[in-house]
Amino acid sequence: MLYGGFAILAFVIYHILHMTTGNLHFAGFEEGKVYQNVVNAFGQWHVTLIYAVAMFALGMHLYHGVWSFCQTVGIDNPERNAGLRILSKLAAFVIAVGFISVPVAVFLGVLS
Repeated sequence: MLYGGFAILAFVIYHILHMTTGNLHFAGFEEGKVYQNVVNAFGQWHVTLIYAVAMFALGMHLYHGVWSFCQTVGIDNPERNAGLRILSKLAAFVIAVGFISVPVAVFLGVLS
């Protein structure tokens, strides 16, 4: 969790510098043209890969976080643990895949 948390923090800083301020956007950043900036950025394989890896890390972090939340608030017990673990995995998977879908769709030309 510690290393994953630092990786996600580094990604958040990168994301702000890349998509919000444009300081790390080397594919034609234009202030206020959000859609075009997304298309320009994710047309590059290495940017898409960075975002996909970061979202995988986010998914792993969320899985642990949701499972830990269930333990912290006391809703885990031997009868419910299997279902709660499935819920934790499903929530993490849906969120990670949802966030990964945009960069991959742009890179593959589904969105342009």
